[in-house]
Amino acid sequence: MKSYQRFGLTTIASALMASTVLAADSTVTLQPVGAFGETLTSCALESFRQASAKAGRHVEYKDRFHGLKGTVPVGEYEAFLRCREGPLHTSVTATYSGEFAVVALRERQMLGETHLTIDLVAAGEGGAWWVRLVGVYTHAVYASQFKGAERQAVIGEPEPGTYIATVLSPTGRECVREIDLLENTRHWTFDAATCSYGLDRFAHLVPLGSPYDHQTSDWYRAMKAERESLLQELHSAAEKK
Repeated sequence: MKSYQRFGLTTIASALMASTVLAADSTVTLQPVGAFGETLTSCALESFRQASAKAGRHVEYKDRFHGLKGTVPVGEYEAFLRCREGPLHTSVTATYSGEFAVVALRERQMLGETHLTIDLVAAGEGGAWWVRLVGVYTHAVYASQFKGAERQAVIGEPEPGTYIATVLSPTGRECVREIDLLENTRHWTFDAATCSYGLDRFAHLVPLGSPYDHQTSDWYRAMKAERESLLQELHSAAEKK
């Protein structure tokens, strides 16, 4: 009986140790998408490595993955993928509960400094007004205060994509809308009285109250065709040099 009890305690202790080891691992799933939530094709993991280098090198965990899902020790990582549409990169925090990481394709094609200005109109309240853009898929974040006599905010070098745009009044009143934009966008207005935007043609206000497919919208299709035409022209010009 005593021998059985000792064996039982040893077995329980071993099981607890094993469960502790298993608990130190995290299941990571990578989901590549476009900046507007598009489905990407022919995607493969090129590297999944620790964010911090040890002895001058990053420990690689790519062999722990089957496709875009793998099990790695809890910690901080960098993921590098390649799809037919282009390369992707993101930082990943692997936790005990697992991690589902959206990896967005950076679609910025214009080089050089660009900026978006937003004019605030019909703002009855004084004090500091702010605008904040948060990328739904890219996770890019931009924030700016409306300043000067013209009450203007400036967003520097915005990445293309779908954003949640929030304007915050000095008293805490918020106006939240979903907006698609390209890096070409240059000037918007925001009417505080009606919580409405005036956008140039390189940005698009997502309709409220109904399911919306960004990829099938007339705006997205027109902008995609225009961008592809521009790239072809640039490529042809480069070949002639």
